[in-house]
Amino acid sequence: MSIQRMLRARETLLISFVRPNAMNPSVILSLDGEIQSYSHLSTKFLFYLANENPELLSDLVKGFRPKTNNSSTGSIDVFGFNINYRITFSNNLYTILFLIEDSLMTAGYPDNEKYKLIVEAANEIIYEMDAAGNFTYVNPKTLTLTGFKENEILGKSYLELVHPEFREKAQKFYAKQVFERIKSTFLELPIVTKGGEQFWIGLNVQLLENDFAVTGFLGVGRDITEGYNNRLALQQSEEKYRGIIQNLHYGLMEVDLDEKIVYANEAMSQITGYTQNELIGKVASKLLADERGVSVLEKEHTKRNRGSASVYEIPIKHKDGSFRWAMISGAPIYDVDGSVKGTIGIHMDITDRIEDEQELKITRSRLKKYKDGLEALNS
Repeated sequence: MSIQRMLRARETLLISFVRPNAMNPSVILSLDGEIQSYSHLSTKFLFYLANENPELLSDLVKGFRPKTNNSSTGSIDVFGFNINYRITFSNNLYTILFLIEDSLMTAGYPDNEKYKLIVEAANEIIYEMDAAGNFTYVNPKTLTLTGFKENEILGKSYLELVHPEFREKAQKFYAKQVFERIKSTFLELPIVTKGGEQFWIGLNVQLLENDFAVTGFLGVGRDITEGYNNRLALQQSEEKYRGIIQNLHYGLMEVDLDEKIVYANEAMSQITGYTQNELIGKVASKLLADERGVSVLEKEHTKRNRGSASVYEIPIKHKDGSFRWAMISGAPIYDVDGSVKGTIGIHMDITDRIEDEQELKITRSRLKKYKDGLEALNS
């Protein structure tokens, strides 16, 4: 099937997914009998039509005369069942609608009282929908969280409970599940209660199908509002502080226990001459330190492993081969279990200060020589 046809098939499915009572499977064929799109076919039935009996569909439309008939009906034997069908013709396309009896559409899902008791007592949101996305069953927890009564929610489209700003995304997500016949999906989405309040659920949706068609959906969800809000706040906080760190005038670098660099800000790039991408993944001591620095770093790593922070000075090797001096304030980074997982260091470029100190030492040394010389002359 071509890309254009696949897109048309997806569009056709999306329309049928939200159309009430669109439960019977159907196939759309071109004039030469090639499948253009399909809706609500089970995996087994589609495989049968496309692979096990590929001539069946073209044979069905051969005897149909669209100029003299608006539609044609008949029946075929599939999987040991006699299935009625109706053929219509429009826009140079044949549509074959398989008229599956209700008993077959719901076959394979007997009501088991034992499992019903478990579902009714569950603390999770559990519901079932038909192939059109309308609720056919909801458990008591669903009613409690949404505020609806059972007679108010049954027959209602799931989209009516989804926050308006999220409806299009949810609709496309579940239309894709049907189109690609994905057995199980997970999605986090905001739900609006009868009273207008909003909460977030994490939702697992199972595709239900029998031998012939997609018959509906089984959903199991949990209220994740608190966790979602905490995660959102943490994400916003991280973005805020990452922005601050990124714009610091001091270099900041994080390394793991193997001394591999996992993060470096822009100021660190300016100090070292390496881009952030060039720094990430490299062993800091091998890339940036000489023998003097390695000796100091070994002692500092021992302190980090003990959970101690410290301040020290080392020369840092620049990309161009020169050295710049840095004062480093280092501290351990802890994992969620309390163990040390790395080190974070703030680097202040003190090259000018070190050079001034060295120049001062040289000047003092010269002055001392002059002083000693003068004293020798006067003695």
